[in-house]
Amino acid sequence: MEMRKLRWSMDVTLKDKVPNEVVRSTFGVAPITDKMREARLRWFGHVCRREEESVARTALNLNVKGTEPRGRPKTRWLDCVKADMAEVQLTTRDADNRNKWRIRCSTADPATTWDKRWKEEETSPARQNCAIEPSNACGDHLKVAISRDRGAWRLAFFEITYLLNFDAFWCLK
Repeated sequence: MEMRKLRWSMDVTLKDKVPNEVVRSTFGVAPITDKMREARLRWFGHVCRREEESVARTALNLNVKGTEPRGRPKTRWLDCVKADMAEVQLTTRDADNRNKWRIRCSTADPATTWDKRWKEEETSPARQNCAIEPSNACGDHLKVAISRDRGAWRLAFFEITYLLNFDAFWCLK
């Protein structure tokens, strides 16, 4: 779902055979699986630092008595967390050190990285040779293609609320 929206933003379809890594790097977005792993580990670290008597900590170590159904057991949340911890090389003892835990858990690029990079590019000298032109109008949004000297295309969306005449849109050179 997330890749579909990113591809739609770039005007790229699966038929264009553009790899997902290229689409993600264009927008500076980390894979959704990395963000989900980060959220799971962040919550697990929070629960591990709680008191032993807390409800969340008790529920974490809860074992339900009874017989299990036949076949392979379903993947539980704790199984996912253990796999995530093995992937980023963390142990449950590391959860006590909040700074170390947070640094090791945040493997995905934060959303602010894209914002910082975009602001740096706006002030850079290479930004002066940028052409903005309307590509097509769609409802209240106008898709704008930003081209550079090296031929790299980026798409940005500007919400147009007071623009009545699309032909009067600007073109900078």
